Amino acid sequence: MRKKFILFLWIALATSVVVVGVVFCLIWNGVIGYMPDMKDLQNPISRFATQIYSSDGKVLGTWNINKSNRIPVAYSNLSPHLVHALVATEDARFYEHSGIDFYAVGRAVVKRGLLGQTSAGGGSTITQQLAKNMFRVRTKYSTGLMGKIPGVKLLIMKTKEWITAVKFELYFSYTQGRDKGKKEILTQYANTVDFGHNAYGIKTAAQTYFNTTPDKLTTDQCAILVGMLKATTYYNPISHPENCIQRRNVVLDNMRTHGDLSQEDFDTLKQEDIDVSEFKVEENYDGQAKYFREAVAKYLSSWCEETGYDLYTSGLKIYTTLDSRMQKYAEQAAVKQMRQ
Repeated sequence: MRKKFILFLWIALATSVVVVGVVFCLIWNGVIGYMPDMKDLQNPISRFATQIYSSDGKVLGTWNINKSNRIPVAYSNLSPHLVHALVATEDARFYEHSGIDFYAVGRAVVKRGLLGQTSAGGGSTITQQLAKNMFRVRTKYSTGLMGKIPGVKLLIMKTKEWITAVKFELYFSYTQGRDKGKKEILTQYANTVDFGHNAYGIKTAAQTYFNTTPDKLTTDQCAILVGMLKATTYYNPISHPENCIQRRNVVLDNMRTHGDLSQEDFDTLKQEDIDVSEFKVEENYDGQAKYFREAVAKYLSSWCEETGYDLYTSGLKIYTTLDSRMQKYAEQAAVKQMRQ
């Protein structure tokens, strides 16, 4: 055991030296690859779906392509159960660290490096995951020439995640205060994460799986969605319901351990079956007034070219003169007459 401990110390020292070297090399993008700076954090490039509204305030439909199928929501529109499930499962010390959880990193190194436990949990914080989701620090263009060296690529990617995560924490703490900054990080994470079935972001996920909004998600539903983050396919309630139930119960247990769920509620919820009877993947042509929406899209095409907006990825909110109630009656009348 002593030899393993000494070996661990040497590995830790060597890793520290390399990390320091990588940090000093970050100014050379050609060597290390792309590294987000403070301007990127202040003005991130987001791809959100465009929503088209009726005159009475109803959403007639959305326009999106692939990962732009996201509708951002504010922290106040997130269910408290979702926040509790996220923190308890993904980052238990989220409110204590400043982007990097050194305890979790050390635990992962010891369990995997010394004890050989391949199933040991990782050390990534929610802030690090946000950095990875928003700036693609793990793609080819982000690793540069050094990324081609065996064993160095992972070190570069993790170092960039750490540095970007710390920048996130510093920026939001400075501009909004620590408490509001933490809430902003949680909100951005919930708005960017992939829940499978072309559901990017918590609002689209809540609509897709449960036909509801993020603020109305139940404890059980929140546990299901957060459980999917470990593997959106393997723990998906549609394709693998049994795996989903097991993972949901793990999330519920984390919430109980974290003090966010009573023992009585945990015992009750873990026995319940999952209900995804309202599941429906949203398409561009779902909703009302399809021909009208197509006419609006054509009308706005030249305006988009002039202003630089993209109808499918710029997250626009378009308000029209169409009344959704009158449209509903008109469509019903049309169907009735066509049958005759």
